[in-house]
Amino acid sequence: MLMKQKFLVCCLLAMLPAFTAFAYDFESDGIYYTITGTNTVSVVNGTYAYEGDITIPKTVSNGGKTYNVTAIGESAFKSTAALENVTLPEGITTIGNQAFYQSGVKTINLPSTLSSMGASTFRECTNLTGIVLPDALKDIKEYSFYDCTNMKTFVFGSQTINIEQYAFQNTAIEELFIPASVKVIGKYTFANCQKLKSLVIDNASASIESFAFQNCGSLQHVDLGNAITALNASNTYNGGSNSEYYYGPFANCTALTQIEIPASITHLFATFRGCNRLYDVKLPNTLVSIGDRTFESCAIQSIDIPSSVTSIGAVAFANCPLKTITFSSVTEIGNSAFANTSLKKVTLPQTLKIIGQSAFSKTLLEEIVIPQSVTEIRYQAFTSCGNLRTIKIENASVELDRCFSYCSSLVNVDLGNSIVGFVGGGSGIPGTFANCTSLQEITIPGSIKTISSETFANCTALEKVTFSNGTISIGESAFSGCI
Repeated sequence: MLMKQKFLVCCLLAMLPAFTAFAYDFESDGIYYTITGTNTVSVVNGTYAYEGDITIPKTVSNGGKTYNVTAIGESAFKSTAALENVTLPEGITTIGNQAFYQSGVKTINLPSTLSSMGASTFRECTNLTGIVLPDALKDIKEYSFYDCTNMKTFVFGSQTINIEQYAFQNTAIEELFIPASVKVIGKYTFANCQKLKSLVIDNASASIESFAFQNCGSLQHVDLGNAITALNASNTYNGGSNSEYYYGPFANCTALTQIEIPASITHLFATFRGCNRLYDVKLPNTLVSIGDRTFESCAIQSIDIPSSVTSIGAVAFANCPLKTITFSSVTEIGNSAFANTSLKKVTLPQTLKIIGQSAFSKTLLEEIVIPQSVTEIRYQAFTSCGNLRTIKIENASVELDRCFSYCSSLVNVDLGNSIVGFVGGGSGIPGTFANCTSLQEITIPGSIKTISSETFANCTALEKVTFSNGTISIGESAFSGCI
């Protein structure tokens, strides 16, 4: 009995592909159909693969009954390599998921009645050269035209609302006009479109998500309109928070030279990271923050930060050939914000409270005045500024966290009368003024009770140190390597 049961199961399994591969109700003129309603049918795949030119009729008859053709079913033309030109009738409202995935389709018309199109519909259709979307189609699903590597032209419908992630990645589109109806441009939507030269957004109140136009290496002209709501960024590694892995919508667009940010934008974050030819940037008076890595490794030489901006994030302008910058209301400058730039002079505003780790390290600064408002100067904030000759601290009540080491040209230091201490060096970490080899004299204010370890280590030219009455102890190796 058991053997008979096993035999029956094996027979059923062997028959299963025959039922699943060709699930259609009837065939007419080489096209396969499934009945979906009282008088409606959907085009599906069938016994033989579609090839050549295909014209789908508006109606089809079978068994004495006439049906309206209203849909192209899921995977209907999938992997039909010999398919060429497709004509769809008015009345088609739906095209299912993967309907033309990896097919050889070269041209196709989408009827005005089309209102729904599934995910990966034309994915990897490498012969497709262009397409026009009807106005009734509001959502472009994920991967819809992904890897259509020869698709050069594309026209959105006037009612398009959502463009989902990866929809046009790796296509050959050369120009884009985004209609005002669009609300979301998803992640990686147009990433790696290497032939895209021009992008115009028609005042759409849309959010542009991370990586949306990343690596569009030919993109030269971008008009963001005046209504976009967000330029978002996210991490390439899920769940991570390190901004090292964050990229915004236009990261690595290496042909982009100019951009104007509309007044509708209040925050930037990693937006133009790696746009190494971007030199002309106009920021709106509505902008509140320039977040981490926003202009990292761009070509900006001069920029005016509007008074509305209160924070500049980590690595925001790092590795730019930046020579001049103005700001008036910033309260925090993030870690490495201006590191490795060409800044020679900067006026820090009286609003400033925090100068981040390595914020100005390896710049060309020649002098710096720390305003009284500053409460934190973090580790290595001005380290390795080889041209820095003069430091003035305007009575700021602040602890100096090993922040001026390796400033080899430093000769003039005015610590004011309110600094509260030096963070000590050691274990390979230099002290606050360690290796400032041109410094000859310094006055320690009365507010200092301790000279911490290695504070002036290897200041080989230091000859004169004046202590005020408040100094009570000198840490280990505080002056080691001095004259």
